[in-house]
Amino acid sequence: MFLGIPILNYSQIDSIDRINLYSGFDKIIGIENSGLFNGVVYKERHRMLDAKQKFFHSPLFSKGTIDYDGQQYFDVMMKYDVYEDKVIIKLNNELVLDKDKIDFFSINGHSFEKMDFITTDKVRYNGFFEKLEEHLSFSFIKKHKKAELKKMGKSAVYYEFVDKDELFLLYQEKFYRVETRSDIIKIFPFLSEEIKKRFPRSYRKMSQEEYLRGILKEVFLMVGQDHNKTIE
Repeated sequence: MFLGIPILNYSQIDSIDRINLYSGFDKIIGIENSGLFNGVVYKERHRMLDAKQKFFHSPLFSKGTIDYDGQQYFDVMMKYDVYEDKVIIKLNNELVLDKDKIDFFSINGHSFEKMDFITTDKVRYNGFFEKLEEHLSFSFIKKHKKAELKKMGKSAVYYEFVDKDELFLLYQEKFYRVETRSDIIKIFPFLSEEIKKRFPRSYRKMSQEEYLRGILKEVFLMVGQDHNKTIE
C-alpha cells in the first residue's frame, strides 16, 4: 500500500528534518510493524529494592534513538541494562533487541556505540561503549559496568548493583586503558612535567572520570602544538 511519503534528496534534508521525517514515517506505519518488532520478550530476573539497580540512570523507559539492522528509529521507549549489556524497548511488550543488529543508540542525552577491540595490554573488550570525548585525534571511551551483590531480605533474596566502570583512550589506532594520571603520563612521557604541573594530585576534587577527561583535553591541545610528537 502506497503511504504517500515523498521521495526526497537526502542531502537536501538537515539532521532535524530527517529525524522529523523518519519519526513521522514510524508513526504512520506503526513502530510495532517495523523491524524493531522482532526481539525476545524481556523477563526481569533480578529483584531490586533501591537505587542500586542495574540500568543506565533509571529502570524506567525513556525516549531514545537507535540504529537497528541498518535502520534508524527515533522516539523509541527504551532502557539500557548495563549489567547484562542489553537494550530493552517497550512496544506492546518489553522486548530485548538482538545485540548484533545494534550499531548505536542514545538515551538520556548519552550516546553508545557497539565496539570490539583489544587494548595495548592484550585484553579484549566488546559491547556498548559511551564516547565521553571525541576529537579528530582521540576518543575518550567509557564502558559502563555493574557488579552484582546478592542480598538476603526478610522474606526473599534481592540484588544490588555497584558501578565497575572502565575508561579507555583511543589514540593513533591503539586502545589504552586509563585509570590514573600515571596511565596518561605513560602514553605521553614527553608531557610528563607539564601534566604534573597543571594537574597536581591535590587538585582531584572531582570524580576520576572528570579529572582524567580534563587532563586529556589539555594533553591534546599540547600535542596539537607539536605534530612531531608521537607515541613510541
